[in-house]
Parts: sequence; C-alpha cells; structure tokens
Amino acid sequence: MVSVLRLNRSQASESQSPHPIGGRAALKYCVSRGRDLIETVFERLDLPRPTPNRLHAALRRSKPAMSCIASERKIIWVRPDDIVFKIVGDHDLHANDILAGDWDLQRELIAETKKHESIYRHFQDGCPWEETELFKSYGKQFRRGEAVRGVDSLPRLKRLYETRVDAAFRDIRANGFRIARDLLGRPTNLPHVHIGRGGEILYGTKGNHRLAMAKLLSTRVIPCHVRARHAEWQNIREAILSDVALTEGGGEPATAYRKFRGHPDLANLFYPNQ
Repeated sequence: MVSVLRLNRSQASESQSPHPIGGRAALKYCVSRGRDLIETVFERLDLPRPTPNRLHAALRRSKPAMSCIASERKIIWVRPDDIVFKIVGDHDLHANDILAGDWDLQRELIAETKKHESIYRHFQDGCPWEETELFKSYGKQFRRGEAVRGVDSLPRLKRLYETRVDAAFRDIRANGFRIARDLLGRPTNLPHVHIGRGGEILYGTKGNHRLAMAKLLSTRVIPCHVRARHAEWQNIREAILSDVALTEGGGEPATAYRKFRGHPDLANLFYPNQ
C-alpha cells in the first residue's frame, strides 16, 4: 500500500515547536522524493534541518515508494471524448495524492449527470434554463434554504446563467478552451482530473459545465490539472520513467506499456526532450 503525505504551509507554520510536526512531515516528504530535495524543501519552509543521524535513520527505514511525482501545476491536454466518467465526491482527493484502494471505481457516467444533460438541452435544443433538470435540482436546494453559486433564488440564478454560462459557451465556440491566468501569469480555474489504475481519466467536481460545452462543440483538447493518481498507475509511470525517460536517447518501453504512448499524463515521460 502507498501511504499519502500532504504537506502544506499551515502545517509548516505550526512546526516551530521543539517537536515539530511539520518538520517530520517534510523529512518524510524528502525521503520519498530523494536526497536532492532536502535542502530546497527545508529552506523554503523555513524549518530546522534534520540532523545527519535523523536523516540517515529515515533513509534506512524508508524505501522510496514513488519517485516519479509530477508537479501539481503540470497541465495535461485531454481530448474531451476521452473523459467518460467522473469521480463521485472527490472532495477528499488532493493534488499529488497517490492512493491505493478502490476510490477510482466510485464513478458515474458524465453523460448521465444533470449538468451534462442540461447543457446539451439548453445549447443544442434551445431549452430555457429554468426547464432543465439542473434547475429543477437547484430549486430543491433553494427550498431547503441553500444558496447556489452565491445567489438565493431561481430568477437570480437564471440571470447568472444567461450572462456567465452562455458567455462561456460563446467564448469556447469562438476561441476554444482558453487558459485563464492570474496577475503573475499562473494558470487559474482549470478543471481537474484524476487518473485511475489503468490510466482512465476521471473528471473531478470542477469545470463540469465547461466539459459538457467542450464535448458539445467537439473541442479538440482541454487543459487540466491532475489531482489524485492511483498507486497502480503511478507504478506504470515509474516503469516508463525507468525504461524511457532515464535512458540515454530514450529507450523503447516494454511491450506492456506501449499502449500508453499517447496518454496525456505520460507525454513528458515518453518524450522527455520535447
């Protein structure tokens, strides 16, 4: 089984005590990623560096389970038609999670979700928003006293959809799926996906409207961030890294892995110099 470590700045800020939780987490993180990250991680988190004895003991106890950890800011370009399923309730899945178990089997067909069906009915068939199954579901939420997208009534939500969602559809139709960036030039508000044990691209909870639009408009590719990967898929990434990316000139992958050559989550491993 692969254990998961989540290290963030809130942990680091609480780690200045003589028995630092954040420091131990950082140490485990470094062990899992290799010695070369030790100086960088501890310096950036402003944590006391581990003594040689602590470090050597940890390295002896821990054989790195995964060394092919992708950056959480990595963008992969995915064909919308290759995204068939979405994870049911992915709120417990975080960036760079590597998880064993059956979490990737808790899925549903995107084509059968209310958002997907309602996007198609509105933009393809001309159905008013208030007559879609999605708005009927929103109406139940309003009756329970819940807000939806920051508004508290169906008329206000309809106005929101007629301005923002309809505008987003027109923009994707005219310009494709563009990447929004913040003032520092960093991608923002990208959809996220998870990768199942066999490389299945599983959609998350963010960007479902845009995915349905991209499918309807036959958009060629969309940009996504990857959050969680199944441990078995990460093992495949490790094997391809060893067979191809770490060999001089790029070796030929084992026969079992050649079928993954076009997978968007493996492009940088199959073609490391491009």
